[in-house]
Amino acid sequence: NEMKEVSLLKGGAIKGLCGLAFSPSGKRLAGICIDDNHHVVVFDTESNTLVSCEKGDTAVILDLAWINENEFCTVGMRHFKTWKSDVPLKGIKGSFGSFSDKLVSCKAWNGGIVAGTFEGGLEIWKGGSCTKTVKLHSGSLDSICILDSGCLLTGGKDSKIHFLKNDLSVSWTIVLDEILLDGLLNRVRAITLSKDQKQMIVGTFASEIYSLTLKNGKFTDKVSQIDVVSELIMSGHFARNAQWTNEVWGLFSLNEEVYVTCSDDGTLRMWSATKRKLLKQLELNIDSKGAKLSLDKTTNDLVESAKLRAVTVCQEKKHLAVGCKEGTLRIVDIESWKQIILKKNRKEWISELRYSP
Repeated sequence: NEMKEVSLLKGGAIKGLCGLAFSPSGKRLAGICIDDNHHVVVFDTESNTLVSCEKGDTAVILDLAWINENEFCTVGMRHFKTWKSDVPLKGIKGSFGSFSDKLVSCKAWNGGIVAGTFEGGLEIWKGGSCTKTVKLHSGSLDSICILDSGCLLTGGKDSKIHFLKNDLSVSWTIVLDEILLDGLLNRVRAITLSKDQKQMIVGTFASEIYSLTLKNGKFTDKVSQIDVVSELIMSGHFARNAQWTNEVWGLFSLNEEVYVTCSDDGTLRMWSATKRKLLKQLELNIDSKGAKLSLDKTTNDLVESAKLRAVTVCQEKKHLAVGCKEGTLRIVDIESWKQIILKKNRKEWISELRYSP
């Protein structure tokens, strides 16, 4: 609760980690590295030492889950392996059969593994083989939550959260686009449910974290989503196109308390330094009349004039100037928080802006 460092685990990890999972007892911690061979590492959390490190696969590994105290699995693109936590680690490849080999998430379930696929299916794995798949989402099934009762929650890029019965049939569904009306991109990346089943935390593709609660009852009851109440807990810049990672390009301080940022996600954001929270944001993926711009047909990403690369404020603190990737200049009125001018007089991106005294 004091947010103090308890231990520091070193060794084995090459170029960082993209996934971590504790064993059921918490005595072991397994991780996936982001090097070319996607090494798999296991740490002893009591002695803070590296137990083992072995090559995982040249194929991308995206998730892992412990099956029991001595065995875990890793999944990814054309990848499924089960591992014994002995020294040295040894991974055994799984058999996909005729089922999808593009796995993006996994959890232990009923003595085996359930894995989410890139196509939106949920695969059931037993003894290193895929035995069944259930089609659930129209986009990638990126998150799985297992309840104590054995029921499941799944979240996908179709912005839906399904509540599944033990037989994997859908009990009811939350459609986030109908609840998170101000959400920038409500594709589900992570979900978890509280022990009393009255609160759900949802992470979305737009780097937004929401708390969902019910006016009455529990989420495991089949209720109407009209009763779902949402609260934005955290928000940040994000990459709309998964082909590359977004960066915060523009940063300017209005005073000791407030600063603004902008990025390629097309949003201008105002933050509180002391409260460490987002105060407000403005989507600048718009034309001179305020109409939303169409996406680039080739990349399915924002057009270059909506990618924000620099920001500054005038001396009177009334206007913000924002420079875009292809040379467009946008002026925003701080009080009304609206774009008031759009001008294109440069051919290349604007990397810096300053108002004269």
